[in-house]
Amino acid sequence: MFSSPAVPDLEAWVENATSGGRLNEYQISHEAKTHAGYPTTTCFLETIDEPFIIKIKKPCHLVPEAEWRADLTIDGRKLNGSRWSKGHTKSFDHVRERVDGSFYKSQLSFTPLTTTDDDAKVTIDAKTLREVGSIEIRLQYGYWHKLVQRTALRSRSFPGVGIVHEKSKKMGYTVHATNRRPARESPPGRGAQFVPIPGGLQFYRFKFQYRSKPALEALRIIGKRHHESRICNPMRLNIRHKSHVPEDRDIGIVQARRGGRLRFDDEVHDVKPDSDDDDVQPQACSPPSQKKRKVEVIDLTLDDD
Repeated sequence: MFSSPAVPDLEAWVENATSGGRLNEYQISHEAKTHAGYPTTTCFLETIDEPFIIKIKKPCHLVPEAEWRADLTIDGRKLNGSRWSKGHTKSFDHVRERVDGSFYKSQLSFTPLTTTDDDAKVTIDAKTLREVGSIEIRLQYGYWHKLVQRTALRSRSFPGVGIVHEKSKKMGYTVHATNRRPARESPPGRGAQFVPIPGGLQFYRFKFQYRSKPALEALRIIGKRHHESRICNPMRLNIRHKSHVPEDRDIGIVQARRGGRLRFDDEVHDVKPDSDDDDVQPQACSPPSQKKRKVEVIDLTLDDD
């Protein structure tokens, strides 16, 4: 789905990890920014029974001097934010896990919620229950500040959301880690901290409310008019809108920090190169005079609160 016309040409979608086909989107809506939150684009997303990848894309001309951060939250479970280099599509395609002392990479997949009719066996709290069935991507821009040497990459198992009462989330789904495979543990390296600048704080948010097809039919989001309501890869309307123009002080701050800019993609507090993740292709829209950066698939590690 595309962002609102007020901030044109940002795009986020979820695709099948095997075929690359985009998952069906329905009822796309836009909400303007309030004093306390992000401007937001929301849609319903139809789940699949295979692993998936979350992707985001932005035009190179959108605040070109800024550095970006993208944060991913699934079912209320916050994953580390990571640096988003301009000029390529960013992919969230796996989580890194440490299980019983061993290190793994796992894909993301939808799975039915574990339910019970016994109140005593319910393990999910009300706040988490409200967030189950959602994928959020939050975007900000600013600059990345180099920090001191960090320890090895933090990681732990991707947690389940718990057991839900069957009356609470009928036909409900959640996201879990699947296709776990051994991986090398990342060595210690330099860390970095993201600093937003005026105009870049709480810049934009995409929210997918994912549901199974039977659930979407029960909600009357799809049905007899299924094909008319589906918006999987919409064409943009040929209407001129005011684009986002950064304030002069934004660009000044970013240019002043260019000397300390990081040259690799990774986590907010654990930034390091990752040589075995290199299958995201750069877009051919960077100025010819700029040195091309190595583009990496971003790995996701859960934050420690």
